[in-house]
Amino acid sequence: MKFIITSFFILLQTITIEASPLSGNSATYTENRDFDFGSLINIVHEPSDQLNWPIRLRTGKCPEGMHASEIFHIFIEGVGIDEQIEQTEIAVSVEIIELPWLECWWKFLAIALGILIIGILIHGFLSPYRFSSRFGVVLSPEEDITEGFFHPNRAVRGRKIGFYRAAIIYICADYRLSNKSTGAIARLRADGNRVLIMPIRGNTLYKQNVDGEWEILADEETPARTNTLYKDNLGTLFFEIGNG
Repeated sequence: MKFIITSFFILLQTITIEASPLSGNSATYTENRDFDFGSLINIVHEPSDQLNWPIRLRTGKCPEGMHASEIFHIFIEGVGIDEQIEQTEIAVSVEIIELPWLECWWKFLAIALGILIIGILIHGFLSPYRFSSRFGVVLSPEEDITEGFFHPNRAVRGRKIGFYRAAIIYICADYRLSNKSTGAIARLRADGNRVLIMPIRGNTLYKQNVDGEWEILADEETPARTNTLYKDNLGTLFFEIGNG
């Protein structure tokens, strides 16, 4: 006895034929396996066996929908007692109700979302700008900047970047650099290959131009120039940025 399955196709699905004798039958054959469409299943039996088998169709986890009007066929071919070939064709209809899209794909969406969140977190710590390792500020109580001392930014504790926040250091009125704005008159912020400066806490800063005259620094962030002298409103703190 042979089962032949033909004329049936479901995308992304597995169909299993389960051939086993019904309750009370004396057939000795049991078959339960996946197969390719058009393949043969050979069944050996005794002449006294009652040839009744249930057929089970098993789909994948998220099959495409299928209407009951779509028909496939099971062809049964056997050799009788008279050694004549006998054939039987059985039409079978199957209805498959498609699952909601989200129910099938939520695991992949969760993985993609997790990767996206991890990427955002990594980018948040890697993308902010940093000061050059040689960058620092010369602080002096005199206009003659050579009287001052160079303070490297790497000596400032906590100067490191934050989450999506570029590196920042503050210039304090007591001739030091700090990672906090307490007592500060100016803020320096890394911005790519340049440094931005801005007066803070209501202080006024002055910048010396090429003619040696002092001009008021804007209250917003502006590029800080190397070899350019800055001072506070009282004229007691002079500073200049550069690389040590």
